[in-house]
Amino acid sequence: MIRIAFVIPTLDQSGAERQLTLLATSLPRESYTVRVIALQRGGPYLNVLADAGIDVRVLGKRFRFDPLTWYRLRQELRSFQPAIVQSILFAANSYVRLPGIAPVGTKIIVSERCVDSWKSGWQLSLDRRQVSRTHAMTANSNSVAEFYKSIGVPAEL
Repeated sequence: MIRIAFVIPTLDQSGAERQLTLLATSLPRESYTVRVIALQRGGPYLNVLADAGIDVRVLGKRFRFDPLTWYRLRQELRSFQPAIVQSILFAANSYVRLPGIAPVGTKIIVSERCVDSWKSGWQLSLDRRQVSRTHAMTANSNSVAEFYKSIGVPAEL
């Protein structure tokens, strides 16, 4: 069984959350053990995931950078021991790539869903700095991929 942890800021009723739910519930149970971790809060997709037998954890993130959430995420990943952590959206992508979060040997895949022209300089710098802690990055469109290449993310990632 391959263990996969999906990490996302919330389980609100939005596009990224819907795509995560479709992916998590579509993986064959005989091959994958799935856990979904919402950093901040649950939402409508929490029940959909739970009804499908997916283990869901909500960490209760309160601040932009919440040390308690860092600790809780680290504990969740260490107890679950996933082979793969796939995060979706900036907050989750940033947290999973912080030093000491994922167990040694875990593959980290981040997923970007939009052209984040709203990001400030420190956020773009964080994205670039965390590239070395990323095994793969997915984008849901060519424009998103081009945006991340333009800020220094290697095309081969």
